[in-house]
Amino acid sequence: MKLKFGYILLSMFLTLLLSRHVCAQNIQVTIKVVVLQKIPKTDSLVIMGNQESFGNWFDFGKGKMTRQDDTTWSYSSTFPVNTSLEFQVTRGSWYKTALYTYGRFEPPRVPFIVKKDTVVTIRPANWNDLFNRSITGAIKYYHNFEDHNLKYTRDVMVWLPPSYYKSPNKRYPVLYVHDGQNVFAPNSVYSGEWRMDETADSLIKAGKTEEFIIVAINNTKDRWVEYSGTPEGMAYINFIIHNLKPFIDANYRTKPDRNNTAAIGSSMGGLISFYMVWLYPEVFFQSGLLVQRFCL
Repeated sequence: MKLKFGYILLSMFLTLLLSRHVCAQNIQVTIKVVVLQKIPKTDSLVIMGNQESFGNWFDFGKGKMTRQDDTTWSYSSTFPVNTSLEFQVTRGSWYKTALYTYGRFEPPRVPFIVKKDTVVTIRPANWNDLFNRSITGAIKYYHNFEDHNLKYTRDVMVWLPPSYYKSPNKRYPVLYVHDGQNVFAPNSVYSGEWRMDETADSLIKAGKTEEFIIVAINNTKDRWVEYSGTPEGMAYINFIIHNLKPFIDANYRTKPDRNNTAAIGSSMGGLISFYMVWLYPEVFFQSGLLVQRFCL
């Protein structure tokens, strides 16, 4: 009888141990989204990603988030330990995906391995449909442009003048603008929209300036050092000269010579623009400073 009871205790112990081991293989991931703009009552946030509970990048019926209040949404799910997660925040459509600017928050499309219970907090700066709806003219958006000498990737936007698609043989000067998230987007998290697309479009149509291309470069967490005469600032200038500018000249009909290449920015962006012209006059002909949203 004692032997039988011992077997029972051993069986119960092994069952409990196995149960705890199995449970330990699953962890909980909670995603919180804090939005700058109020989401319409008719909209809901949906997580799309590389897992079944995220809809496998396809099914918008899964991954629906719960509204906590006017600014906060949440979603929780369990995954096996060491699962590689990759996802994007949407408002229920690929046309309504979240955008991330100012370099403050890592885009959630970057895969990460979950090893323990985790809470991920995301703060989108804007939404693709709202951003594009605010643009006057045509714009191309490049996510996570990278350079091996820079610590952070950054988004780059290219604004095209009115005749760009109508005149296939025409070439255009290029204006490089720092703090790119302020150039076109409403509700900028940095200092408000500069409305350069509306301004350029109206000046061009009024015949007060020739048509030109605007290349807006988002800043990052390293803004203060990248926009000054530091080694990081020199690396940022070299990124524009040796990486970004060749890309723009190769993919767009530009006038690549110095007389048709300029840079402009606000505050520290104006300072780094000065450095660009001062140190590389063979590349940049002019620089400018933006003050109170007006070009000087």
